[in-house]
Amino acid sequence: KTRTSAENASVRWSTVTSYSFRVIRYENSEAAFFTDREEHGFGEELRFELGRHTVVVGDYRLLLVNYDSFPRDSTTHFALVGAEQTFTPRLTAQARAGASFRSFETGENSVDPDFEGSVDYALARYSSLSWNLRYGVEEPSVQDALSRKTFRTGLQLNYGFTAKLSSALGLFYHHDETMGGTTTLTAGPTFSTDAVDLSLSARYQLTSHLDMDAGFEHSEVSSGGQDTSYSRNRYTIGINFTF
Repeated sequence: KTRTSAENASVRWSTVTSYSFRVIRYENSEAAFFTDREEHGFGEELRFELGRHTVVVGDYRLLLVNYDSFPRDSTTHFALVGAEQTFTPRLTAQARAGASFRSFETGENSVDPDFEGSVDYALARYSSLSWNLRYGVEEPSVQDALSRKTFRTGLQLNYGFTAKLSSALGLFYHHDETMGGTTTLTAGPTFSTDAVDLSLSARYQLTSHLDMDAGFEHSEVSSGGQDTSYSRNRYTIGINFTF
């Protein structure tokens, strides 16, 4: 059977619908007052296969942030365009750029650039090297602030010893610009933060649906805010079930 041009065009178009849900809860009552929240993320992606190795993407996202107590609820619309490129069977890259349009329950609004990208390279069997970066708005981690603009970038090496045993080594950096608002509770100073994270983890697959992992992470944070600079080591161990 020979496809017509209209049939060929329809095969090239596809859509991806997504939803994410995140809950933040702190045991400390003071931190919980201005941090505890729920985040609902909706996404609709329109994809067009321009060629065998190139996909053009249009991306719309909606983020709803609802705080339990603090008056910092917000609605954010994201509009992005980008492309995904396969250079070789081992090397792939993607990038998206656009803007976010954010409105707060306090009546304040902001329009900010938004960008994300990544490069992935497949090494030997079971191993890969990835580099990613992102710039956009995020929720602040301090009380007297309205929003935060963040640039993130990181390099991660995934190395597989066998089909069941793998490890990951990562180095990540992010720069934050925390901004105060105009209300009494959010009218804090604007300050910047720089952070470096080093992580090491290992994973062993017990069954096709069950695996065990352990990890270590070291963080160094230097900040212009009050009492927000710190150094931290974090150790984790757990079991993951996939269904």
